Amino acid sequence: MNDSIPQNHSSKFVPDLERVLAASGMTQTMFGYMHFGDPGFMARAREGHRFQRKTVEKIESLLASGAKGK
Repeated sequence: MNDSIPQNHSSKFVPDLERVLAASGMTQTMFGYMHFGDPGFMARAREGHRFQRKTVEKIESLLASGAKGK
């Protein structure tokens, strides 16, 4: 059995997303809406939601840019 976290599993990204969210000064709802078009994005990420590849690519791009706003 493979115990590694799948590439698209949100728990892999949550700590970094939390840092970007805190630095942005936005509410979690605004952050999710601005960056992913989804006001519930952070809540689902924290719950361990698995993302589609295009969402993972958006997350990776956001984290690479260190974006504070869109």
